[in-house]
Amino acid sequence: MITVKFFLDTANLDEIKKAFELGILDGVTTNPALLSKQSGSYKEGVQSIVALTGGAIVFAEVLATEPEGMIREAKEIAAWGPNMVIKLPMTPAGIQACASLTKEGISCAVTLIYSEPQAVVAAKAGAKYIAPFVARANEVGVDGIETISKIAQTFQSHAIQTEILAASVRNGHDAAKALRCGATSVTLPYGVLMGMMKNPVTDMTLNSFLDLWNSKSASGVF
Repeated sequence: MITVKFFLDTANLDEIKKAFELGILDGVTTNPALLSKQSGSYKEGVQSIVALTGGAIVFAEVLATEPEGMIREAKEIAAWGPNMVIKLPMTPAGIQACASLTKEGISCAVTLIYSEPQAVVAAKAGAKYIAPFVARANEVGVDGIETISKIAQTFQSHAIQTEILAASVRNGHDAAKALRCGATSVTLPYGVLMGMMKNPVTDMTLNSFLDLWNSKSASGVF
């Protein structure tokens, strides 16, 4: 059985440090756009994440657009940490690279998934993860959650072991919906992760309990 995984979608080291203190994260997903906001080279950025997360799963994306370049970069990136996953775009070149790298034992995630057919092709290429986008799909008139549901049904029907990593998730409700509809993992921006733990009724109830205890003018637990 696949255990649900939570990943943090960022390249910000301060966010990673704070989030990992929660003790619930399985790793970090990043991409060129996120890394461009940080100082240092691409390699330095990824390796800093690897060092900070202590061997957790780290996803890093190739920059090349042709199969040969993708494969070359992927092999280098795979050596940057003990649990690297190579992100490849959902393009013919990305699929070719995924099939080749998978045969060599390198874990790959095919990203930029917007449809069930794309997911099936990526799984056939041996992807360990496929990353369907939710919010970005919704923005172009495609129901991202429904797409995840269709992918999950197809994977279940054929016992496909490729993990469904819900990406482009911008609120906790969509994260929960994605998991309910068959996603096996979610990757979350720091703000979304922290927001998932909050509810005004929780705060109200907690304050009520504490106020009742404090009204006794008693000491703490000990």
